[in-house]
Parts: sequence; structure tokens; C-alpha cells
Amino acid sequence: MRLDSKVPKGPLAEKWSNHKFSMKLVNPANRRKHKVIVVGTGLAGSSAAASLSEMGYNVHVFCIHDTPRRAHSIAAQGGINAAKNYQNDGDSVYRLFYDTIKGGDYRSREANVYRLAEVSVNIIDQCVAQGVPFAREYGGLLDNRSFGGAQVSRTFYARGQTGQQLLLGAYAAMSKEIGKGGVTLYPRSEMLDLVVVDGVARGVIIRDLLSGEIKCHSADVVLLCTGGYGNVYYLSTNAKACNVSATFRAYKRGAGFANPCYVQIHPTCIPVAGEFQSKLTLMSESLRNDGRVWVPKKDGETRSATQIPEDERDYFLERKYPSFGNLVPRDVASRNAKVMCDEGRGVGLSKQAVYLDFSDAINRLGYDAISAKYGNLFEMYEKITGENPYQTPMRIFPAVHYTMGVDAVTRIDITCDEGSFVQTGKKIVSKDPLSFSDKQGDYKTKIKQTREKLGIDDAIIYGTGKIEQLPIVIAAMDFRFIGGSMGCVVGENLYRAMSLAIKKKYPLLVFSCSGGARMQEGLLSLMQMAKTCAGAENMNNAKVPFLSIFTHPTMGGVTASFASVADVMIGEPGAHIGFAGPRVIEQTVKQKLPPDFQTSEFLLENGFLDMVVHRTELRKTITQLIRFLS
Repeated sequence: MRLDSKVPKGPLAEKWSNHKFSMKLVNPANRRKHKVIVVGTGLAGSSAAASLSEMGYNVHVFCIHDTPRRAHSIAAQGGINAAKNYQNDGDSVYRLFYDTIKGGDYRSREANVYRLAEVSVNIIDQCVAQGVPFAREYGGLLDNRSFGGAQVSRTFYARGQTGQQLLLGAYAAMSKEIGKGGVTLYPRSEMLDLVVVDGVARGVIIRDLLSGEIKCHSADVVLLCTGGYGNVYYLSTNAKACNVSATFRAYKRGAGFANPCYVQIHPTCIPVAGEFQSKLTLMSESLRNDGRVWVPKKDGETRSATQIPEDERDYFLERKYPSFGNLVPRDVASRNAKVMCDEGRGVGLSKQAVYLDFSDAINRLGYDAISAKYGNLFEMYEKITGENPYQTPMRIFPAVHYTMGVDAVTRIDITCDEGSFVQTGKKIVSKDPLSFSDKQGDYKTKIKQTREKLGIDDAIIYGTGKIEQLPIVIAAMDFRFIGGSMGCVVGENLYRAMSLAIKKKYPLLVFSCSGGARMQEGLLSLMQMAKTCAGAENMNNAKVPFLSIFTHPTMGGVTASFASVADVMIGEPGAHIGFAGPRVIEQTVKQKLPPDFQTSEFLLENGFLDMVVHRTELRKTITQLIRFLS
């Protein structure tokens, strides 16, 4: 599969505006002739159906629930961001764009994020027109509050029920179109399959969940607006109906399914109470606007939160990130909360929680002000835990919330020209040289099961291909295969890839993604470091270009060997690169490391990497480098 984002050309701020202006129009009379199928009736599905119907298209909407109001969009409690700059605190379209790119670990598609920031202003106006009861200031103007990952107040909210109110607004707009006859709604309907004609989705197979009847519905366009796959985890904040069945059916029909590892771990969720739970409950992101996150300074603390004096509390987010404080991005807050618990400073019976304390905010703003902002959330927390958050700090812990990562096969597909890659080195399998076994079973069985599950022989794939018609040898590591660890097979395949590049005089591209050496192969795994470095030296002597691309994560023996001896070393934005983990280093050198230590950006600044290149620009950059080096 060749991935094409279809991003328009031109300056970033003008890409989509120019594209929209240059698109061919469909006149109102012709729109009535076109049928659109929308699967899903959450915020995306309902708003798309309503908007398309208002434009004159014939829309058919399929909903797995008894009513669109059951959609999981109601779980979006905290608010919606827009660059209106009502607070006059320096916000702008570009600042919202920048904060979103940064919050997405620099992995988002820039043109689309800019368009999102650009239309955010109009989205708020549309929601108000639909009757969404956003909070207002005393004078009647829309109010804003702060949110994680930003230093300005740009979040529009409806108490702690923003998602529910937005959904009701979108549902009302769609209901109006149903009444007019522009939208036909099919509740209690499950999509069984996608109808594909000449590579284009042209319809769906639907089962009526009440009668069991199966029908085929055809259309000119099919939109899948069916949510994520968070329930792949045993416990998540997603409703049980979020089963990703429609997306999976599209994938089986050939649709691309990229980056399944991009799962948002939300920092403010009610901790697990016992083995009987079927799901977790999300507490709004907005709570960190006034709540302070802390843990006891010493581990093993048994006193209740109210008995721990101020000087024995560690407000770790405020300490580590003074510019953002408790409003750091979600991944940063989640990661730090887990670190605190791993250090033994977790709170509650399970010790798998941190405190979210509102006592300072209540003293500063008053009980009524906090109740007006978060009353329904506090009430929900008390019903679930039996604790009054006005009197004692909430206990929170990260949980799976939102889903959107790249395996070796996909990596090669998006790098090479379509159809040009030919894999070599198949069927090389580890023979378990140490007869290793542990509590999870023997190594040979683990290898067999992983191969069967993933459909690849080991943690690396290599072969020949082309990029912009330039011949290359390409190798890509796959983190899904035992953490991309480097054992004998990985080392052998890398050495063979290097030898193949020398034989054919083709440049070598290696995409690294690894947790380090494979412990099940002991010293034999470590020997691969010398072996691959020898292969790299052979390439240097033969004057064959070697490009090393560090993806997230690249650690241990991979970083310490072939990956860091290439002619050009490229890092993906935000990738974690190093030998040992930061905590091990801190305990060894007895010094505190910088917050961005071992990221691509830090290593570029300090001379380890030659450049940091976003995935969307990587093909172009690699092509330029190959032409220069060859």
C-alpha cells in the first residue's frame, strides 16, 4: 500500500484555503442526486450528516445504539479549544496550531492541524447557534478556562458536561434534517462489511440488531465515524459499545490502519477499585485547571491526605515543569504519575494513585465557585468512591482513553516506491541457543507464538527497493516482536543487509526501533553489537552510503552499535534514543537530568544526531541525501 495524505501544496497557512477555493463545485440541483452513507452518530457522524444534508445531499445514517444520544462523545467532559482569544492573553490560530503539534509529540500532520486551528473559531459559533449552553461570564460573553498543554485560556466548556451538550447540539441539528427528509436514520444497525468497487467504498452491509435482517446499502460516498479501539485494553474509559467493528471491517477490505500504538493515556481517571470492574471512569481534564497534583515525599506513607503536612508533599508536576505546572500535556502528566507510583509513593489502598487536591482553589475562589465549575464531576466522584472531594483530595491514576504507531511492514511501504520492495532473508529463525525459560514459558515457544501472531520471522525485515526510482537496500525493525530486541537473527539479518548493499552498491537505510539486547540470548545477543559494527565498517571501506533513522524508541545495544555509526543519523521528532533509561542514569551519576533528555531534539542540539525529520518529509530528505552521497 502506498500512503498518500493528499495534503495540498503551498504555504502552510494557505494550503487548505487555496485548495477549498480551487475545488470544483457541485450545484444544489446535482447534490440531490448524490447519496452519502454515514456510519456512526457521535459528534463526528451527527455533525457530518447534518452539514451534508443542509448542503442538499441525500444522507443515510447508521447507528449501533437505540438513539444517537448514546454515543460515547458524551465522555468528553472538559471542553473544546478554539483560538478566539477572548481573554486577550496572546492566543492565535498559530499558537493553537503550535500547541496541538507539540501536544501530539510532533507526530501530527501539520497541514491538517493548521486547518483544525483555523476552523476552530467557526466551530464555536456553530455550536452556539445549535444551542450548546457554553458557560458565560457575568456580562453574557462566553467564558474560557485553561486546559492541559497550553499557557493560554482557550477552552470553551459547559460545566463538566461539554461532550454531552455538544452531542445534543449535533443531534438536534441532525434531527432537524431528519424531519425535513434530508437524513434517513437507521438505529440499532451494525455494519457487517464494507462494499468496495474498484478500490473505492461504495456501500455497506448492515444487520438490523432487532430483526436480524441483513441488507446492502449503496452510496456514492461512505463515511466511517465510529470511534476508537480503547477496549482492546482490559480496562479503559471507553463504553463497551466502542468495539471498533466498523473500522476493523474496513481494514479487512484493504483500508490502511496506521499507528495503533498511538493510544492516549488520560491522567485523570478514578483508580481501579477491584477485579470486578468492567471499565474505568474518566474525570475531566479540566480538573487540573484548579486541582494540584501531589504525592507524599517519602514512600510507604500510610497517613491520610489531610494528615500529611504541606512540607511533606511533593507537587511533582509544579516542581518539574514550572512553566506549565499541573497543566502539562496528558502524556507528560500520565507518565509522571506512573513514575511516582513506581517509586513507591502512590496513595490509596492499591498505591496506584496520586492526589488531585482542590483545597487551595476552594480557599481562593470559594466553595460556590468550585461547585459551579465542577459540581457534577465532584458528585460523580463521590458516588463512585464514597469520598467527598470538597473535603479530601481526589485520587486519580492514568487510564486508556483515546486511540488514534508504525510496524516494519508499514514503515517499508510508506518509504519505498509502490510495489518496489522485495524481501530477502526470510525463514531465518532463532534456535533458542541457551534453552531459556522463565515464568512466561520457554523462549522457543514465545518465538513461535510471536511469529504466528505477527506474520514475520523476527524483529527485522530487509530487502531491496526503490525510493523515487533510486535503488536501495532497506531494513526496518519491528517493536511488536519482543520489543524489537536484537538477538542473533536480527544481527545476522542486519549483517546480510549490509553485505547485500555492498554487493549491489546500493545505499542502505535502517529504521531502528528497539528496547535493546534480547536477554533470552544472553551474551550471544551482545555479540551482535560487534557483528553489526563490523558490517558498518565494511560499508565504510566500500564507500557505500549508510543512513540510520532512529524511531521511537531506540535504546540499549542498538543505539550503542550499528545505529550510531552510520554516515547520516536521522531522528524522528520526539523519539526516545539512548543506552540506559534516564532513571538508571540519574541513580548512577547522582544528578537530575533535563526533562527532554534522550529525545531527538535534545540529541540534535547536543550533536548526536545530524537532523530531526518529520515522517511526512522523510522520503524527500532521504532522496536528497542518497543523491548527494552517491
